[in-house]
Amino acid sequence: MADEQKPIKLTVQIHDRALYRAVRHLAVEQERSLREIVVEALQAWVQRQEEMEDLRAIHETQGEESYPWDQVKRELRTNHEGEQVA
Repeated sequence: MADEQKPIKLTVQIHDRALYRAVRHLAVEQERSLREIVVEALQAWVQRQEEMEDLRAIHETQGEESYPWDQVKRELRTNHEGEQVA
């Protein structure tokens, strides 16, 4: 997902000094930059949003009629071969 274009600069104001100190301390311990930590956090947030969207979609389909996979495959194969499905 790395983009080889010119990086985008982002300024973040953190009003919680204890949080900033904790993040900075952990970054130093792990020999990582704050930039790496922030990018990782943003990527994790995007992933969670996508997962929540998937869960909402699953929830919306609950209660809908479902069909066994073998039946769906059989119908797809029949449609593909040009025969009419019963």
